[in-house]
Amino acid sequence: ARQYARTSLSSRTNQQVVIEDDPDSTSVKLTIELPGVKATDIDLVLNDGVLSLTATKQIITKAVRKKYRIERTFSLDTASVDASKPIEANLSRGVLTVTIFKVAKAPPIKITVTENEEAAAHPSIHEEDVIDVDAPAAQEKEATTDDK
Repeated sequence: ARQYARTSLSSRTNQQVVIEDDPDSTSVKLTIELPGVKATDIDLVLNDGVLSLTATKQIITKAVRKKYRIERTFSLDTASVDASKPIEANLSRGVLTVTIFKVAKAPPIKITVTENEEAAAHPSIHEEDVIDVDAPAAQEKEATTDDK
């Protein structure tokens, strides 16, 4: 399953964010376009299930000197994040890729129910209160009319 989002901070800073979270995959991958941003200008923090990205970008020309600040947050399902594995972040040619590993899902477990013979005769159930479910409907009707 893929989700796409586009954020425009100005005409010069456009980022495309791609989130890949396949239920059968062992990780969630975020790909964020950050053209002109250096790895040293990126701050990534995971706190209480929120991944925060802060990046700064400087544009310096003869006529203009501008500094842009990019901030994005991503909510994560903390129960599915594998805290034992490090989060990987790599910047290559203006594209930041963040890989967050997920906890492996446990397969369903079939549970067998056993019956303890001694506990089967519950003391609060009296013999006269028990209705034979295999008995014909006429016998059940007689049992209910006798109570009246």
